[in-house]
Amino acid sequence: MLKICELACTTILLFCCINAYSQPPEVVIQKEYGSIENIKFSPNGEQFITYALGATDLDINLWDAHSKLMLGYVNIYFGNGEGSGKIKLMNDGIVYVNDNQHIYRYDLIANSNETIYETVFPNYIHDFEWLDNHQLFVLEKIYSEQQKEVQEESHHFNAVIYDAQSKKIEIERQINQELTAVAIPPAHNFLLLLSSNGKALFLDSSLQEYRSPITINQTKAPGFYCFDKSGKHLIYNEQLHTEIKLLDVESGNIVQRIQLPKPHDAPETNFFASSVDELYNMIYIASENVLYTHSGYNTISRIDLATFETTDHSIIDFDDQIGSLAYNPLSDEGFITHGKTGSMFRAKSNLSIVDFEHKEILARIQQNFTANTNCFSNLITVGGQRFLTATDPESGSKTYHNNLTLHSLDLLTTSRITCGSNCLISQNRSTDHVLIEMGTGNRSFPQKLADIDIYAGILGTNWLGRTVDLSQPESDPTNIFEDFTKINLTEISSWKKIKKYSSYEILHYLDKQKRLIVAFSNADETTVAILDEHGNLLKEIPAEYSVNAKTSPDDAYLALYWSEGSKHELIVIDTQKLTTVYKKTVKADDLITIGFSFGDLPDDFFYSYNTFDHQTGFLGQVFRIDLRSSKPAETPFYKGDLFFADFEVSNKNSLILGNSLESYIIYDTKAGHIEESVYTGTGSIDHFTYYPGENTLLVSGNKLYSRLINLSKKTAVTYHQSNEHFFAQNADGYYMAFDYIPNNIAFVVNNKSYPFTQFDLKYNRPDKVMLDLDMLTAERQQLFQEAYNKRISNLQIDTSLINLPISNLPSVKLTYSRKSFHTTDQAIPVNVSMHDSLSTLKAWNIWVNGVPLFGKNGKLIEGTVQNYSTHYPIPLSSGTNNIQISCTNARGLESMRESFSIHRVSDDTKTKVYYIGVGVSDYLDTTMNLVYPTKDVMDLDKLFKEKYQNYEAHLLLDNKVTLENLQKIHDILAQTTVDDQVIISFHGHGLVDDESNFYFATYDMDFDHPQKRGFSYDQLYQLFSFGSSRKNVIFLDACHSGEIDSDGQTNTVSTENTQVKATETPFNNRGSKAIAVSKKDNLQNSFALKQRLFNNFIGSDGTVIISASAGVEYAYESDEWKNGVFTYSIINGLKNNRADSDENGQITISELKAHVSRQVKELTDGQQTPNARQENVSTDFQIW
Repeated sequence: MLKICELACTTILLFCCINAYSQPPEVVIQKEYGSIENIKFSPNGEQFITYALGATDLDINLWDAHSKLMLGYVNIYFGNGEGSGKIKLMNDGIVYVNDNQHIYRYDLIANSNETIYETVFPNYIHDFEWLDNHQLFVLEKIYSEQQKEVQEESHHFNAVIYDAQSKKIEIERQINQELTAVAIPPAHNFLLLLSSNGKALFLDSSLQEYRSPITINQTKAPGFYCFDKSGKHLIYNEQLHTEIKLLDVESGNIVQRIQLPKPHDAPETNFFASSVDELYNMIYIASENVLYTHSGYNTISRIDLATFETTDHSIIDFDDQIGSLAYNPLSDEGFITHGKTGSMFRAKSNLSIVDFEHKEILARIQQNFTANTNCFSNLITVGGQRFLTATDPESGSKTYHNNLTLHSLDLLTTSRITCGSNCLISQNRSTDHVLIEMGTGNRSFPQKLADIDIYAGILGTNWLGRTVDLSQPESDPTNIFEDFTKINLTEISSWKKIKKYSSYEILHYLDKQKRLIVAFSNADETTVAILDEHGNLLKEIPAEYSVNAKTSPDDAYLALYWSEGSKHELIVIDTQKLTTVYKKTVKADDLITIGFSFGDLPDDFFYSYNTFDHQTGFLGQVFRIDLRSSKPAETPFYKGDLFFADFEVSNKNSLILGNSLESYIIYDTKAGHIEESVYTGTGSIDHFTYYPGENTLLVSGNKLYSRLINLSKKTAVTYHQSNEHFFAQNADGYYMAFDYIPNNIAFVVNNKSYPFTQFDLKYNRPDKVMLDLDMLTAERQQLFQEAYNKRISNLQIDTSLINLPISNLPSVKLTYSRKSFHTTDQAIPVNVSMHDSLSTLKAWNIWVNGVPLFGKNGKLIEGTVQNYSTHYPIPLSSGTNNIQISCTNARGLESMRESFSIHRVSDDTKTKVYYIGVGVSDYLDTTMNLVYPTKDVMDLDKLFKEKYQNYEAHLLLDNKVTLENLQKIHDILAQTTVDDQVIISFHGHGLVDDESNFYFATYDMDFDHPQKRGFSYDQLYQLFSFGSSRKNVIFLDACHSGEIDSDGQTNTVSTENTQVKATETPFNNRGSKAIAVSKKDNLQNSFALKQRLFNNFIGSDGTVIISASAGVEYAYESDEWKNGVFTYSIINGLKNNRADSDENGQITISELKAHVSRQVKELTDGQQTPNARQENVSTDFQIW
């Protein structure tokens, strides 16, 4: 057992705890993509949901209101009824949702659901409300037998009071009016029913008239309505949405009319609203008796219902389009959804906390963008390795993709083809062809096909790991292929009909026959053409717009289908003989799909469709057609009540169905029963593909998740995509991520959400994920195991404590007074109570935005106690303060970190930026002189001086860089406040001693004995223990400044200052010790793999430390850059805003780190690799 001698080591042990109960903490993916239709808060304000409403389904995300982390997610199919899809959030993650004829109770934390109410046709649920904990009011719409459309008007409604405990209807009453919605006042003393003709009905708890109906609008129901805090007045807008009315419920009189502000449009009229209701999205704040209304683009108005005064409260310096407003009265937090102009979907893709009163954004919770890349959709082979592929869709196109990205299954190699036109993957049983369209072709002019080249071939390996830009017409794509065919459609112009078409889309490529399948369309018709490699027309098939194509595994058959309303046309063509072997017209209500068998039915074609009947429900069917027969006839292959989006036939007795509600089903066609039904967690399944070689299913969903399911081992690995970042997770919650911090996952324990840092040591297990995937060689799998073991070894973790249950941990409880999410106070007093029933308490700590207030070791607790209470005023920084508090016991186990957030409103001009620049070009030992370190410092100083108003610089150059002067940096940092930002940079030689410890070379350095006059990494790391600043970064532009693997080191040798030719330009290196290591390249050794897979945040003091090179690498400077390449890349990323990857006008420290890492590797041809020696995973603070 390893000796644990310091609290700094033992405090790590929390991160590896598992749940004391039957299941481990649940991993919940954060920051989903897609629009946010609205936000609802639980009655106790502890949780809230965001949801997106589709045509027939609903995506709901449950959030912890304190940590702003997601607790759960569910996708619900709710049908097509006019009143379906209503949502009611209760406490503890309980959500009630209705479809056409059911009300469901979903527990989003326990991932369970049950039906609590059911009606039957011709009754459809229109709305519902809870009267108390068990009484439910349900409003049912009654259709006649002749009505077939659920959107049709009906003047027959059924009002029901239902006891959910006894499951009995207590009261029932029919109402002969077209009703739209139900509302209940705060006192719950009556029910308000709104009708489509503008009347309001009032019912008591017996469903009798509470008072006579009131006509509140002339022709239709209001778009917005709520009761004021007294419950005596109904606040609503009239039918044209131009004014607000206050109705006295008792008298039935309008007591006030308030004119709404005129809608504002976005610049250049880029504002889109799907309805007038979205222009006047409103919230009522009862504590202030005010309305806030969104009246177009980013305009927010405040209406005081006491004085009836309207004032502009639009957010200051805010350019986004606003989607909706929301308010949590328990925490006094305002919320908006917003995004860039262009569509209401983008305007609802981001979620932020706002201070409506002071007109400012306080915190951004979810920052999403329109997905640039599809989820993984194919699994292909390149050079014997398996790769997942993702494509960037061209706007408005189903099959055209501007870029193709390949990710190795272990996510460690990313390769990208930027073609500017179209990349298409064409798979059959034996080969994976990639098709790239080149040249100046314009799909609006199909006759221009003669001017373009199309390359179809098998990818080679020499380009892997890089981005290849083929977007220019003169680009040469041949280097990416191992074998290819060049297709030039010069003969396409001989087809006379080509001129009548206005667009084309390439559907498929038949590599054996070297034939291209292309759909040509205009406003009136579509034709599918089979062309040879020169563009000669071999066959044309009249079709309809949006034609779909699939081929058999050996490309022997081509199947096409298209739809026109409920009529679907199927056609199967022999690709060699070009004859039609099967043709059929199918009438179906929904979702027809086609496919071929990958098993022992190679010549069989299958098609499926779903139908729906009001009385019998869903019916899904699959039919089989034997194409070998001279007269192919269909035979039933499956018939059941499953609604599915896709299917695959793995063999003659096995059918795999993809349920639209995130499940796949394996159906035994011989036995006639379901073998297995598995929830995929990918959102509604878009499609899936079966790969018989691995007996693996690749499922793609609508949430940017893809899941690889090994049907033999019954294991699954889910790949999640977040812009350019990816991570993988298995069914047990173990995950892997590389090159970034996995802040898009959290863990749920006892209905509370915790950041990934609490469990990373336990659940960040790439070796376990890859083992479940079962597609790596034994040698490669062993490297993953060694990389994890190396992480544990470096951290000196007692592995016997990793699996201790949460019940063994100490606990922390907080009490604090916070009237609002925002405050002007400089501190918030907190009472902390700590307890441990199994051990004595050792220390406690507070983190604000990832910075420990009492240092990484915490504040010691005196005496031998198991209970300890204290009071502490936590100093608040300007802006959002994410606060965590925990304690540790004598065994070194840390409690779960209790957290909350608060935003301090203050004068930003008081924030000061300190820059401390250290650079040595001229050394006492002149043989070690460099050219650019002092210039690096001065260039950074000039850059920061021009950027920051309140700026203070301290420069130590050349002979001023002594050990004594470096230690005086403590005195400078001691002056800093919690609002300040500190940037320290070191430029010069870096050395390592015989024990691989890093030293920065001072002016009077003894280069043979660096420990005598060198500034060690430990001394550098401890600099910020003397200051109060919370936004701290250190740049190390020196050789060997990264971490070194002592296990992989073979020897160290002294060298003179040298020039190295990394590319065509000679570079000076900034090191005096060269370290010879085993020559395994990059990710072929476990240490390099460890650095790629795991982030350095455990035991962090919140300072971000970015080194210019890996521990065994040089850091270079050159006349080409007039700087060190690391410093040059920092300046380039900031000064030209090239590091602003999300183009929001701000550069965060993670964006800068990513830019610098990428550019340095490019400029040095991979010989220098910057990395982070320490990170702050809690706060990605703005540096520019």
